[in-house]
Amino acid sequence: MWCAYPDVQCPGGYRYSDQDTGDGLSGECVSEVSGQDAGIDGPLDADLREWSAPTRVANVNSTGDDLQPSISANGLELFFWRGSLNPPYGEVFVASRPSTTQPFGTATPVTAVNTPSNENGVLVSNSGLELFVSQGNEITIATRATPAGSWSMPVPTGVISFGYSLTADGLSLYLVKGCGPGQHNNDGPCLFRADRASIGAAWSTPVFIEWPGATVQWNNAHVSGDGLRLLVSNPYSGSSIRAAESRRSTTTATWGPLQVINALALETTNADLRWNANETEVYLIAKPISSSSGFDIYVSVFQ
Repeated sequence: MWCAYPDVQCPGGYRYSDQDTGDGLSGECVSEVSGQDAGIDGPLDADLREWSAPTRVANVNSTGDDLQPSISANGLELFFWRGSLNPPYGEVFVASRPSTTQPFGTATPVTAVNTPSNENGVLVSNSGLELFVSQGNEITIATRATPAGSWSMPVPTGVISFGYSLTADGLSLYLVKGCGPGQHNNDGPCLFRADRASIGAAWSTPVFIEWPGATVQWNNAHVSGDGLRLLVSNPYSGSSIRAAESRRSTTTATWGPLQVINALALETTNADLRWNANETEVYLIAKPISSSSGFDIYVSVFQ
């Protein structure tokens, strides 16, 4: 039985299909025109579903800019930072809910991590015990003893980045920051990785990682918890793609070809696509096309 599905791991013009095996369990990337096998095979799984149209997250957004949403692994806390034209310019907020089937409550400031300076980035670890907070462009880390506990004051790490993601084990940070010598003519944003031996240990010097295709640079990137999937958005130059995904087989392999995700491209400046812990939801920001208000937080799910 022919059964074709869209899938981000297939190259352009190909679709994921089980027409050769017919077993409903395994598939391959097959040309939509000629039926030629692209040689990329795998199981039929949840990745074959498509992203839903993003919907605005209720009770969270303000008239200002609500940015860099980060959902806790249990789905009950949504952290983000809210920008303002007036001091302190950026502050971290959190919205909570009693279960994943209920809406978030009204967002409130995370007072323990907000300072008179500018908090302009936030990310919660899978453990729920570390909160990565940008002050300026330096990453600081606040901790708590339990997911229900209070946050400590953030401690500087010395790591500079204006966008970042954390692996599920909490030991690797993927960073977007300015390119260095020999990296894209020392111009624009580049992708790096920093590691630590254990939770609380010092971070290593960030190591450069080439973008998918080695041509287009991206202002926003988020790596999945296993380090094998990459969401990018808001190209720095050389592309009109608004949202795309790349995959790789191991954490040391190069990124595969980008696959455009049209459902997540809300407008030309949409940015900061972030997965939840099991990659079944994406939280993203965009400025409503019909509104003059700031950036809002949306969510899209596999369906």
